[in-house]
Amino acid sequence: MKRILVPTDFSECALNALKQAAEIARKSGASIDLVHAALTDELTNHQEKFDNISSSNFLEGVALKEHFLSGVEIKQILENESLKNPDLIIMGTHGTSNWKEDAMGSNAANIILSANVPVLVIKTNQTVHLKNVVFASSFNSETIHSFGELKKFIQQKDTTIHLLFVIIPSFFTTTDAAESKMETFAKNVGLENYSVNIYNDKTVEDGIHHFSKKIKADLIAMETHGRSGLAHFFSGSITEDVVNHAKLPVLSTRIRL
Repeated sequence: MKRILVPTDFSECALNALKQAAEIARKSGASIDLVHAALTDELTNHQEKFDNISSSNFLEGVALKEHFLSGVEIKQILENESLKNPDLIIMGTHGTSNWKEDAMGSNAANIILSANVPVLVIKTNQTVHLKNVVFASSFNSETIHSFGELKKFIQQKDTTIHLLFVIIPSFFTTTDAAESKMETFAKNVGLENYSVNIYNDKTVEDGIHHFSKKIKADLIAMETHGRSGLAHFFSGSITEDVVNHAKLPVLSTRIRL
């Protein structure tokens, strides 16, 4: 991991996201691109705010580059040439009951559905730990590539990755078929420290939340097909719902076919 992109609106939740990014950057040796985007140049004191952040103790020893983009929205930052192709995007949200009313949450939703790299969404006061990670998936063949992008972040020495297949009433799958998919997937991606789990629930979102709570997970990782949702449940809307209601950080990546 070489570059981590952190959008900011200088709010508390964005600051927390930057703190978590600094921890990850320090361990991986990555640099951080901190970017603020505004539709107008009305933020005349943006440099002062950048200066206040860059002098924070938690950034000591971390390479930080500041970017101010005028005339664009946060969701457009990936169109900027100097900000293309980061290895990871980390975004903070306020954790409101409806993140469509949360500016950072709405921006996070747009970036999750459009970014070609993993996006880690962290709510205010959440911290990132990687001891128990839930990876919820349909475990189809296209998942292998998308998981490769997540693996470099979530597979640490002491991490257990809990593979999760949620069975819902409208999409029945036998236990044998689900387990076979997960075991084949684990072999193809080279997992070593993992568990295979099937959870029955009313909705996929409920299944992910309930299972994660049951095992006291630290982080939820999942795939999304974006707005055109080709899988029966890992469409963009389900990913948005999981991020919105999760009490844990959520790491997602968009499947590219």
